[in-house]
Amino acid sequence: MARKLSSLGSETEQLEFKTSTGELKEAVISIAAILNKHGMGKLYFGVKNDGTVVGQEINDTTLRAVSQAISNHLRPAIYPTIVKKQIGRRKVVLVEFEGNQQPYLAYNIPRIRVADQDLVMEQPKYEKLLRQRDNIIYSWESQRSKYKISDIDPKILNNYLQKAKEVGRITFDNEQPEEVLTKLELTDGEWLLNAGAALFVSSGINELQMAKFASDERLTFTDIRRNTGSILELADMAVQYIIDAMDWRVEFDGKLERKEIPEIPLDAIREAVINSFGHRLIESGQSVEVSIFRSFIEIYNSGSFPDGLTPEMFIKESRKPIRRNPLITRILYYSKDMESFATGLKRIQVACNKAGCKVEFYGDDYGFTVRFYRHCGDSWATATYIKRGTQSNLIGTQLLDNGTQSDVNGTQSPEIGTQSPEIGTQSDVNGTHSTENGTQSDDNGTQSNDNGTQSNEIGTQSNEIGTQSNEIGTQSNEIDTQSDVNGTQSNEIGTHRHKIEVYKTQIIVLIKENNKLTRKQIASKLSISIRTVQRIIDSMDELEYIGSGRGGQWVIKEK
Repeated sequence: MARKLSSLGSETEQLEFKTSTGELKEAVISIAAILNKHGMGKLYFGVKNDGTVVGQEINDTTLRAVSQAISNHLRPAIYPTIVKKQIGRRKVVLVEFEGNQQPYLAYNIPRIRVADQDLVMEQPKYEKLLRQRDNIIYSWESQRSKYKISDIDPKILNNYLQKAKEVGRITFDNEQPEEVLTKLELTDGEWLLNAGAALFVSSGINELQMAKFASDERLTFTDIRRNTGSILELADMAVQYIIDAMDWRVEFDGKLERKEIPEIPLDAIREAVINSFGHRLIESGQSVEVSIFRSFIEIYNSGSFPDGLTPEMFIKESRKPIRRNPLITRILYYSKDMESFATGLKRIQVACNKAGCKVEFYGDDYGFTVRFYRHCGDSWATATYIKRGTQSNLIGTQLLDNGTQSDVNGTQSPEIGTQSPEIGTQSDVNGTHSTENGTQSDDNGTQSNDNGTQSNEIGTQSNEIGTQSNEIGTQSNEIDTQSDVNGTQSNEIGTHRHKIEVYKTQIIVLIKENNKLTRKQIASKLSISIRTVQRIIDSMDELEYIGSGRGGQWVIKEK
């Protein structure tokens, strides 16, 4: 007896069926039409027009093919959820999508959903949607968020107010959050607008991804971190990550104080980072990315450059500003984190020219990148290198991610979280430690506790404000690994804790691609044991499995 096939009912204005992925072009057209009418919807592959579930063959490339078709032929870009589902005895592909950047074009044509049809949009409707998208009244940042005024981080707001008052651009007498945020036009009653939430709430609205790569290719990363929070705190985090990763050189000009020079000017770094947060397409959900390569450093955001314009036009000419997020950029102007005269790129270029640092700007339909080249100029060829950071590496030791110290043998020093003072203790070129300000050097390699620093004259390691150097030609490892006293480099890539953080990030990426993955499949993709996967998942509060067995799915909870 033939088994009756399952049915999903009839198509609607927000629900579309395709018999198979052989109808990819028609599917992309339907997605655009539904988005232009309703802003969200669902589409199934493996279901006939009448709702009958016929299923289809699904292999490793099926979901990727759907994702690429949407990515290549739908504008503006969206980031749908694409998963494999089991309905009865049949396998289907479900695409769930949403977006508020209407009008959307599929294969360069705007369409709109009417009943279960995808009709070409009339010109007046298309022009109206364009005006709405470009008008602040309809923009994402001016819409009410899900956060209330009570959800803000008071420390972030207070720091912002102090800075804005110091530069003379805000003169509020009352510093109560409700009054301040209302005067800044970031509220709707007790609710924050999206702009206010992005600026002052530590939430998942903003995401920062930072990584270091072993070469100039995105092949092997030696460090990867993912953080969420407010724009202001993530911007500081990104700048500090670059400061800690890049090299500094020391120059002596005959004075008592030495001059420390970064390979990339700090003003340019800060400008590029804050512009990335201020001009990105926040509603896309994409991260601001900081990537450290061997020969260059890149800062990327999801806001594409305006059509018909180039970065060179804003550097060489006087241009009016084009603001993707005018509310956010205005607030950042008050604190002097950003200027409002379209001079950001010019300031970056001028600072780099003055420092002899090469910088490039480039973008595509998906985003914009600033690339700083490292070690530019002859002065770096014979430079004495140091490291600077908020967590300084002590003499003969290295600070790990959690602030503890690891000595050259990998053991932990009880001097947890101490910092090497930037003024008063100087390390000379032979690797010995100066005691001019009262610090004591122990000739047999013991620790001096007078001011929290350590000196080891026998270990031949000198740390000039946060780096390790040794006299037998070993190299400082920029990925938070330890330099071996025999001159070899450790390939352990940080501590065990750091490896776990890398695996956590990889697991999140895998589950975003397919929330039906089993622990066995995750273990196979990461080349680790199932037991290790289980241990890591157990420690991830943001990850939860809903349901049971194969009918369940992973859910990533907002932090």
